[in-house]
Amino acid sequence: MLEALPLEGSHDEPVRVINRRGEAVDTNVQWTNGWGCVYETSACVPPGEHDADELDIFRELTMVSRPETQPRLVELLAPVKVTLSPGIELTRHTVAEGVTTRLIRHDGLLGVLFTPAEVQSSLAVMCLTGSGGGYALDTAGALAAHGFVTFALAYYAVPGLPDDLIEIPLEYLETGINWLANLPGVKGVAVMGRSKGGELALLLGSFFDSIRAIVAHVPSSQTHCWGEPDARKSCWTYKGNSFPYVPMDGSRNPPMENGRLSIRAGYEATIEDPEAADHTAIAVERINCPVMLVSGGQDRMWPSSVFSERVVERAHAHGFEYEMTHLYYPDAGHGIGVPNQPRKPSKFDFFELGGTPQTNAAASIQSWREVVTFLEGQAG
Repeated sequence: MLEALPLEGSHDEPVRVINRRGEAVDTNVQWTNGWGCVYETSACVPPGEHDADELDIFRELTMVSRPETQPRLVELLAPVKVTLSPGIELTRHTVAEGVTTRLIRHDGLLGVLFTPAEVQSSLAVMCLTGSGGGYALDTAGALAAHGFVTFALAYYAVPGLPDDLIEIPLEYLETGINWLANLPGVKGVAVMGRSKGGELALLLGSFFDSIRAIVAHVPSSQTHCWGEPDARKSCWTYKGNSFPYVPMDGSRNPPMENGRLSIRAGYEATIEDPEAADHTAIAVERINCPVMLVSGGQDRMWPSSVFSERVVERAHAHGFEYEMTHLYYPDAGHGIGVPNQPRKPSKFDFFELGGTPQTNAAASIQSWREVVTFLEGQAG
């Protein structure tokens, strides 16, 4: 028989699978989230006690079906049910025990506030998604399980907000930072973003001195555009002014043999002209707080490791006075984030993220520990 510990836990928490028999046991695994997406895999569990990811139980899960309807917020916050045959049922919580959630509609803001029953830090964290838009619920929920007040602030692709990632005003994000900073017990705000959200986190830090810490997963070092080739516009504005950009060269992005699309080459074209790259570079030297960057050398969405090194180089060249850490994983791709999640691409994936389920899982587990420790160190 197989056992698993814990049967109930936060979705970033490792799971131990125990086989007390003297021989290996084959198991089928099914992961179903609150929206109804189903992921499946199989694994062979040797005798003894093992981490679930060591057995490829989570990282090899691949989506086999998903609903045609758009998910509701309550579905995205609902627990994930994981079954291991024979007879083991796990519950993975986006909202950990003792954490409350509240949909925030205030002064034009749309976001989800996560509040632990026992707040462990006076530093609150604003969490930003990438180009998929919506709410960064996984990140916010996982950090809240560690005692942080977190705010998953949407900035586009949510009803009531812009449909496209075009000319998003930084003032909207500034309103979110200030609202979060004024909550009872909060003495500082960190900003954590992934991909385009990482670009945005660095950009916000270059303008707003009130930010106490920044974590940027697979970010960019420069500002970009959005939209069809004949209708491109800057992604961001401030005080009515659009940020400069070099257009991504889509002609350099042919589909890969697996049918998915890598757009890294198109983004590499934006940094080939040193003068243009400097013109669009985020002024990270103006950031007034410690920064942690996380990148993968096999990122196929854009060259996040090159971008991250450019952030470090520019900061040091201009006498940046704060801690700046770059967690670089040469074999990982764009999928570094909350650990212990499905990692394997499926027929539903349009873009190639790079790396492998194994390398992305390992990078996520290691970097997540360092991210939490970094944020804990910025409180006070």
